[in-house]
Amino acid sequence: MAKKLFVLNLNNCYHLKEIHDLSGFCLEKLILERCTGLVKIHDSLGDMSALTYLNLKEYKNLMELPSDLSGQRSFEKLILSGCLSLRELPENLSGLTSLKELLVDGTPIVKLPDSTFRLKNLELFDLGDCHSLYLLPHSIGNLNSLRKLTLSGTVIQKLPDSIGNLRNLEILKLTTCNSLTSIPDSIGNLTSLVELYLDSSSINKMPESIRSISHLKILMLRHCRFLFQLPDSICRISSLVRLHLDGTSLEQIPDQIGALNNLEELKLRSCELLESIPGSIGGMLSLTELELDNLLISELPESIGLLERLRTLKLNNCKNLRKLPASIGKLASFQYLLMAGSAVAELPDEIGMLSNLKELRMAKEPNFEIPHNNGRQSNQTDLAAEHEIWPGIPHTDDRQSNQTDLATEHEIQPGTPNNNDRQPNQTDSDAEYKIQPVVVLPESFLGLSSLEVLDAQSWRISGKLSDDLAKLSSLQTLKLGDNDFYMLPSSLRALSVLKELSLPKCKKFKFLPPLPSRLIKLDAANCYALEYIDDLSSLQNLQELQLTYCKKIIDIPGP
Repeated sequence: MAKKLFVLNLNNCYHLKEIHDLSGFCLEKLILERCTGLVKIHDSLGDMSALTYLNLKEYKNLMELPSDLSGQRSFEKLILSGCLSLRELPENLSGLTSLKELLVDGTPIVKLPDSTFRLKNLELFDLGDCHSLYLLPHSIGNLNSLRKLTLSGTVIQKLPDSIGNLRNLEILKLTTCNSLTSIPDSIGNLTSLVELYLDSSSINKMPESIRSISHLKILMLRHCRFLFQLPDSICRISSLVRLHLDGTSLEQIPDQIGALNNLEELKLRSCELLESIPGSIGGMLSLTELELDNLLISELPESIGLLERLRTLKLNNCKNLRKLPASIGKLASFQYLLMAGSAVAELPDEIGMLSNLKELRMAKEPNFEIPHNNGRQSNQTDLAAEHEIWPGIPHTDDRQSNQTDLATEHEIQPGTPNNNDRQPNQTDSDAEYKIQPVVVLPESFLGLSSLEVLDAQSWRISGKLSDDLAKLSSLQTLKLGDNDFYMLPSSLRALSVLKELSLPKCKKFKFLPPLPSRLIKLDAANCYALEYIDDLSSLQNLQELQLTYCKKIIDIPGP
């Protein structure tokens, strides 16, 4: 059996206490992952010349490896990840001439033996979360074959200049290196580097030499709180595809950022000091995702209309942003416009040109204040006009306020209770329709035939929604919570693919008309005035129904 056994997998053998001499085996792979009962590896490990793979991951009681590993000429991968008692590696590792991958992440090692840096064939070296490792020797530059180096979570204070000798390095990870404040200029010599991760490190500047990393595609600088500016040279990295700067302290973006014409993702979320986006952004012709959540920006440059490949634009919680540029209508590939909590109150007429738009999320905060129009308060004339622009919000002149009309609009059977049996009078009606909506939609909005998600929460929509809503024939999710309308149009049933209808906290909402048959989720919680629901028996796909605190509902029609 020993001569035929090539793989021995003892993964999760928690009660295994000891392993005897294995030198008689022809093992190529030995897996002892999470064998927490083992304390020591038998010295015969050093004589297993056929072994190529050894996995000791989370071998928590392992304090040391056999001191003599000179017989491991075929060894290619050694996994010591999470060995919480392993404080040092054997002094002599130079015999591991075939070793390609060494994973020591999550161990308490303090330093690395010099022999580590004579592993000429090492391609992957993982030291991530070695929280006691504070020094990276100059000899790291001797690892000529290294392709991936992970130092994330270490306490190293400085990278040696020799890091620039790693000409084959493709991935360098320095995430959460809280003691690392700078990157050496020699990093510009890493001509093969493709991915550089510096998230949550303490670096305060990037070297100008970064422009020389000619193959860099991914640069991650998220949550670098001490990074206040980027070098202009970053705009010369024409190969860059993903640039993430979320949570940095950047005060401005280099004016020539648009020169990154291969960039596909630009993320600037929660850059609290950033107040503007340069107009050159229009030069990023490959950009598909632009995330600007939680910024102080008050406008977007008109050049944004040049981003022909842009699919996603995020502007959530941009509380100073009051309008979108008209050029947004030129974004032929645009699919997702997400700006919940922004100050945008009026969409441009050109919004209707976005024939591929799938999601529009513009939920407002319940206490959102309507921005002034060019610094002045809206008067009653403006208010009436705005009511006509939002599809179907009638103003006072659009309807008679007698009981006959009310019953017709509600489409209920005689005897159905309405409004606590109180006749609506003209005074009440006028008061109801003087509520100003916080979002004004142009007529072109109804031409968004591809729209699948509309989030219109807290828009202060009053009155009765228009039958024209049914023109948004692709709607699958409609969120109208926390609004002031009293009824939905009967044409709602024509939205044949609608799956989710969300109406929570619509406190004046009284009557629920027939609904689309494919509806899966209906949320009308906290609709205190709701007193009539149409027959739900046709909703064969309904999985979730929320009517919490709808105290006037005493019966749900249907079998």
